[in-house]
Amino acid sequence: MHESEWKTRKTRIDRQLQALNPAWEIIPYTPALNTSELSCHAVEEYPTLNGPADYALFVNGNLLGILEAKKVAVDPWNVLEQAKRYAAGCPNHHRPMGRLQCAVSACFKRYKNLVRRCPR
Repeated sequence: MHESEWKTRKTRIDRQLQALNPAWEIIPYTPALNTSELSCHAVEEYPTLNGPADYALFVNGNLLGILEAKKVAVDPWNVLEQAKRYAAGCPNHHRPMGRLQCAVSACFKRYKNLVRRCPR
């Protein structure tokens, strides 16, 4: 299947995050963003020490995990190390208990149950 990473993000990942109950809100990163106020939010292009992550997933002001998207033709297991690098590069004050709970590549089915548990 020939589908760009951007199209995969918009037509697959964004739609599935928004279809959850409660729905996740997808927002762009801005330097003025107050992450302590985020719950069930996916922040796009979130900066880390190791490069921008496609999505940073926040619940109750805590960074739950990093999601790295790739086009459908790329095996998600091949980019898991990239997601782990981005997770390791997140500021310590955003990591519950000093580490993230997950770093995943864009195989949404593998982490859907994790993000489904978002409290409101």
